[in-house]
Amino acid sequence: MDYANTRLSERLRINPGIIRQLGRHLSVDLSTTWERLEVRGDTVYTATIAQSVIASQFTPCAMLRGILQLVDHSYNTAAYADGRDSRRKTLFSQVLGSSKLNPQTVVFVGYSDAAAGNQEVSLTRTSRTFFAKVGHALMPSVCGTGRGGEPNGRPAMYPRVVPARRWVRCVTVPGRFPAAVSAMGG
Repeated sequence: MDYANTRLSERLRINPGIIRQLGRHLSVDLSTTWERLEVRGDTVYTATIAQSVIASQFTPCAMLRGILQLVDHSYNTAAYADGRDSRRKTLFSQVLGSSKLNPQTVVFVGYSDAAAGNQEVSLTRTSRTFFAKVGHALMPSVCGTGRGGEPNGRPAMYPRVVPARRWVRCVTVPGRFPAAVSAMGG
């Protein structure tokens, strides 16, 4: 289905990839996706997505991961009514480190950036973000003083659980990076 122009179409997708564990602590995931959409024999677009993920688990409590993703779209502009460019590329990269301070607390620190381009402009950085996040899960509370969690010693039918809390703090350096940062918490 060609959702942009609301018409039936045929899609071919090829998605090869490889995941390798290199030693005890390092893993590499390389993948690519190639896709072509056709309507009545005419190509509407072709898309290529290449991605590499390299991760290292230094200790059970410390991890470092890097992601690099390139997306390349080629459009048949005659097939679209919205006046889009015939070519669009995006490049995304991210480095994320995490450290588990205790069984309930994890600290994440990272960096990500993105670049975009088209047939007239080569890849140009569109955003750059430094971020940090602290996640903390509060333990389930035990209601009352009895052995089973209730004051009368019977097991609690519905134990009260204190919901996990997450705090998010995103930090950018003003004036140096044109990125808009959104913080998401739950």
